[in-house]
Amino acid sequence: MNKNVSLERELYSPMCDWLRNYLEHNYRTAEIRVLDTSQVNLDCVLDSLGVLNEYPQVIGIGMQIDVLGVVKTKFKTLLFFIEAKKTALNTHDLGQILVYSRICNPEKAFLFSSVGMGALEKLIKEREDLTFYSNDKKLKMIQIGKWDVVKRMPDISSMIPKLI
Repeated sequence: MNKNVSLERELYSPMCDWLRNYLEHNYRTAEIRVLDTSQVNLDCVLDSLGVLNEYPQVIGIGMQIDVLGVVKTKFKTLLFFIEAKKTALNTHDLGQILVYSRICNPEKAFLFSSVGMGALEKLIKEREDLTFYSNDKKLKMIQIGKWDVVKRMPDISSMIPKLI
């Protein structure tokens, strides 16, 4: 059985399902939306959801997040990003989501590859600080790992840092 996908977009639907379950489990009283936003600029999506005013820094930047989770609580809107790759991860992939995360400061950001972490694994194990993106007092790190195509979820044992 082939353990990878032919096209990256084949990862988006199962990643949406996983993120929706993850958010529903962790934010039980909030309004939750999970979308494949790989073909739409983030500012347009946030505008259509009525929350662009909470993230004015994204206007006009042209960021396209593969999978976007939006959690609306009484007091604020939280964003969750997933960047998906069907090839082994590299520094370019980390740089892409790192810049997006530093601009938007999502609650969580994930970088998943359906074939594994590749050369990025050694670098991140030695320099975990390269995954820090928080621009507030709460430490936030991009969580990186292998996406299990068969189980349709992250391989928890591969996650750096561990999924919490």
